[in-house]
Parts: sequence; structure tokens; C-alpha cells
Amino acid sequence: MARASIQDIAEIAGVSKMTVSRVLRGEGGSRHQEEILEAARRLDYIPVRTTVQNRRLKTGTIGILEDDEFLFQTEIGSQTFSGVAQATFANGYDLLMLHPQHQQPLAQRKIQFLDKRCEGFIFVVPHEQSEILELLVKNEIPAVTCYSTDVPEGVSWVIPDNEQAVREAIQLLVSQGHRHIGFWSAHQGHSDARQRTMAFTQSMQEAGLPLFQHNYLWETWEDRTTAEGALPKGKNIETSRELLTKHLTAVICHNDQRALHIWDQALEWGLKVPDDLSIVGIDDIPEAQQRGLTTFVNPFSEIGSTATKCLLSLLQGGSAEENCHKISMTLRERTSVAAPRTSPAQGL
Repeated sequence: MARASIQDIAEIAGVSKMTVSRVLRGEGGSRHQEEILEAARRLDYIPVRTTVQNRRLKTGTIGILEDDEFLFQTEIGSQTFSGVAQATFANGYDLLMLHPQHQQPLAQRKIQFLDKRCEGFIFVVPHEQSEILELLVKNEIPAVTCYSTDVPEGVSWVIPDNEQAVREAIQLLVSQGHRHIGFWSAHQGHSDARQRTMAFTQSMQEAGLPLFQHNYLWETWEDRTTAEGALPKGKNIETSRELLTKHLTAVICHNDQRALHIWDQALEWGLKVPDDLSIVGIDDIPEAQQRGLTTFVNPFSEIGSTATKCLLSLLQGGSAEENCHKISMTLRERTSVAAPRTSPAQGL
């Protein structure tokens, strides 16, 4: 099938080639803009370049996607960006920050990734539509994502070892005498949440620990129903206070924010941490260190630097499959975990 041209778009939209060219460059003002962009989408238009432009250009520049100041206003974003930047500069490359144009039609957004400014792209917690990642694969432009494995074939990823952290958390709690352990997951639309939830289920079963629906604290009702087919059967406890006071002695949380929230909630209900409830988080944010939360160090900076090294490997001809990595997390034991003082209600 022949590659679509500006002339093809012009014929469908009933306008001149010049008008199509202006709209695709992002120059507004045409009353036919919607028709032109719809025609480009239907034809899966990709900008035509000269022979020189179509060669694999060596710009010495890597692109990183910034989304709603995520890289500057969050711990995960800023540390990951630092790791990317240090590894990029150490290898003689420049780093170009791009702001995704989510509000723009897909046909215009494609141009941002195909204008040859960057040799490859790093996505930190990618929010781009899958069409963008598929576009990069189709055009043989290397791409690496951080913190997500929900990517098309041909895109590399670097994530923390979610299964390892949850398994170690359960081992720690079991070593302290806990048997009735809960898990507060995150939204199941994210791969890391699904991986941690699955690791919790498998580790509890392998350890021979009691496992019911009430062992899971869900972010939303939708998350609970989405995962329900894979959950153990049993009585579901709807009231959080009843759950923490009668049925669990420890909770593993998807991240430190949830862990600190449940800690505050437990205190409001007259529970003591860790005497009545042990809590484990993931990330090791500064607030966790201040409160004495037992947690896992999420290697944000190392994930960023590894993502850069993977992208450079792709630029040298490495395969996407060979450049997918899980980075281990390190346990930080503090004061939020101790042996259980009482045993929860039985016969659930």
C-alpha cells in the first residue's frame, strides 16, 4: 500500500496542498482544519521527508517527555529525571524535554515525534496513547518507558522489581509472627499495581497463610470487580475500621502515601502502630523516613539511568527484549513493624 501524501489528504478534504501543509505544521486559521486532520488520521499520514532526512540522523539528542510538571513536583519524577540526565550527559548526549500535546489531534501530535530532533525517547510513567508508542516502533525510533510494562512489542521498559518487594514484605511480617495480612493496592489499570497484587496473592498462598477477599483493600470498586475472578472466595469485610480492628494484624501498602494514610486512620480509631497494626510501604519518601515507616527504597534514579543506557543500547542496534529490566528494591526496616499483640477473629 502506497504511503499517504499531502495530495491525498487535500483531495479528501477538498482543499489545496498548501492549506493541508499549514494545518499539519500546527498553523491554525483554516476553517477546514477538522476535515484535514480527520483525513490525515484515516490515511495514517506520516510526513514525507527528503532522502537525507530519512536517514538515521545522529543528532546526539535524547527526548524525555514531561507531563504536567510531573518531573519536577514529585519524588519519583525528579529522581528519575536526575538519573536520566546524569547518564545522558555522561555518555555525550544532550537531553531535550518535550511537553506532550495531549489536547492536540493525533495527526498533529505524531509530527512532534517524527521531526528528527531526537534519536530516541524516554517516557517516565507514560501517559501517551498507545498509538504514539506504536508509531515509534513502526518508524524504528527507539523508545524506553519507566514504571510500566503496558507497551507495544518493540518498546523497552525499566521497572522496579515489584514482585520481589512484596514477597520480602510478607517474609518480614511472617518472621514477626503475622498470619493475617492485608494488601492495599493501587488502580489495577497500572502494570505495577497488578504485579504487586499478584505477588501478594501468590506469596500468601505459598506461605500457607489464610487468604480471603477481605485481605484486599481496593482503590475503587471497579478495581475490586476487575480482579474478582482471580481472588480467593470468602466473606468480604466492607467496614475499614472493623477490618483493621478485628481481622488483620498487618497491612502492606502499594506506596508510602497509602501506608501513612492508613497509619493516621489507625491512630484515629485508637490503634497503636506497630502494637495493634504493623504497616509496610514502598518508595521510601522523606515522610516515611520521618515517621519511622518500614518500607522499600524504590530506586528512582537508577531506573532513570538504566532507561538511558537501554536507549543507547537500542541506538547501537540492541533489541527491545534485551533492554527490559527489573531493578531490585532495598528493604528499610524501621519502627512500624513488630510482632502482633493479639490474634484477629477466626472463622471468616
